[in-house]
Amino acid sequence: MTFKQYAIITHHNRHESCTNLVGQLVADGVEVVVIDNASETAFKSDLAYVIRNDEVAPEFNLSRLWNIGLHSVNFLHHVKYKLFSEYSVTVFNDDVSIPEGFCDKMTRAIELHE
Repeated sequence: MTFKQYAIITHHNRHESCTNLVGQLVADGVEVVVIDNASETAFKSDLAYVIRNDEVAPEFNLSRLWNIGLHSVNFLHHVKYKLFSEYSVTVFNDDVSIPEGFCDKMTRAIELHE
């Protein structure tokens, strides 16, 4: 079975590290959705889908951001990629550093262990 790979990045004001993470994921063949949560300057990317969310404390809720990303990936997948029946999603914060091929390894683990 072939899985389409997606990543969701929750983001706030760390544009440089987020840009680096997006670039790395895209180079690995991963489709990326960034949820920009009320950054002072809106995050922009030619490589990722960016969704702006202006919620701040006390309304801010990280799981709501994840759900925005998950719903967006589900919609994107079913509209754009009908040839893939399955997909995997990895969720990141904008300040992480990952090894090359990280999402592929995660997807293979899902395939092996259902």
